[in-house]
Amino acid sequence: MIRRAWLLLLLAGVSPFPTKGGADKGKVLDRPTLARIESYCVDTASSPADEAYVVKGFLKEEDKPKGLLKKLRWRRIEDCAISEPDATMRIEFPFLNAVELRAGQAPDVRISPREQRDYFMKAVLQVHDNSTSRMIYTVEALPLDIDSVESDPVMKGTNLYQRRLDALRRVFLMLIDNLRHLSPATASGN
Repeated sequence: MIRRAWLLLLLAGVSPFPTKGGADKGKVLDRPTLARIESYCVDTASSPADEAYVVKGFLKEEDKPKGLLKKLRWRRIEDCAISEPDATMRIEFPFLNAVELRAGQAPDVRISPREQRDYFMKAVLQVHDNSTSRMIYTVEALPLDIDSVESDPVMKGTNLYQRRLDALRRVFLMLIDNLRHLSPATASGN
């Protein structure tokens, strides 16, 4: 019997898959600068309207007193154009291409119709230092555990908006976790 497996062709170099023990780590590109960040804004100006809507809704909901953003040690500034925060976050939700593999055959790299691949997307969060415009941190995550998608009828019905929210929560959780292990005193050693 031929077994089918779905693999993802990743659009970026950092693996978005969570490890069995917890969240995957982001990639710190400039540890001292990241450790000095005190304020940030989230830039949605160049994002497609549907992605900006998800991000703005997430920020509004999670910036409440018991929200996820309150666990981030940085102060969020609402509008990137009005004031000058230390860092700017950019968030995108690229789609991944599904590839079908059959035992003993070459991969089938035909791209499936969008409605069949809505699950195959990820959230990518990048932090840019505003004084140098350089990216200092990046992290990405899939919306949910890849293995459970096909077997869970509830998850098959989850809409793209909800998947984006889930992936967004995951990248912020990873950022918060990474910052917890990074302090200005320990930042000088790479």
